[in-house]
Amino acid sequence: MSKSLAPPAWPIPVPRSQEQTRHRQQSELRAQFPDAAAWYGPKSGRWLAAPTGATGLIEAHTAAGLSALLEQHYKQLLPPTPRPVLPQRQAQRRRPLGDQPPARRRPQHRPAGGGSTTPAARHGRHEAVRRPGRFRRALTRLGLIASPA
Repeated sequence: MSKSLAPPAWPIPVPRSQEQTRHRQQSELRAQFPDAAAWYGPKSGRWLAAPTGATGLIEAHTAAGLSALLEQHYKQLLPPTPRPVLPQRQAQRRRPLGDQPPARRRPQHRPAGGGSTTPAARHGRHEAVRRPGRFRRALTRLGLIASPA
């Protein structure tokens, strides 16, 4: 009886050399801190960087450690940002009718797309002649629809 083996993990992991790993870490440091020249010293085994505004080199044992030191360096260089001054809320005045919300004001102008009849006809004050709306009149002028008889 034959035994079947489980398939390999996908994608198949490719072992990276130390040089490839260092190159990737160096690319990440350049992307994160574009104005800081960062490199790996093979003789010392340390990561070094020369950021703008520093008086000397910054060094660390790992790329992650160098990233943390560079972040700290740049935080010290940036001036503290002032907090925006938010206006203080006015104390809500008590209304004479208790805790009821304020009444809304009626708009002074007629809203767009209101209707084709006059405002008086809507409220039933008198009979108004119904006129077609602006869109219907435009279509009639263009000859796209028949005019009302």
